[in-house]
Amino acid sequence: MKRHEIILLDEDAERINECEANLRVAMAHMNIDADVKGYSEFPYLTRCNAVGYTPSVQIDGGKLWQHTIGKSITVKQFEGLFRRLRKLGEIDF
Repeated sequence: MKRHEIILLDEDAERINECEANLRVAMAHMNIDADVKGYSEFPYLTRCNAVGYTPSVQIDGGKLWQHTIGKSITVKQFEGLFRRLRKLGEIDF
């Protein structure tokens, strides 16, 4: 079985830590098991076309998802994203 990966991208390292904490709570609430990584390095953000569009979430190498640019993603917002992606068939966990 493939291990899922969720990547948080943000130009602000402090905000990425806050988003990661919120993400882990949302994952626990929804019984999601995945590796979580955070990147704030400009070259990586540039390669992902995320500069100016952070914080962003990338699941299993797919497209980038944003909620509100420049604002931390809350637990409720992560849960809403996971529900929406499940309904659309974008994720299978």
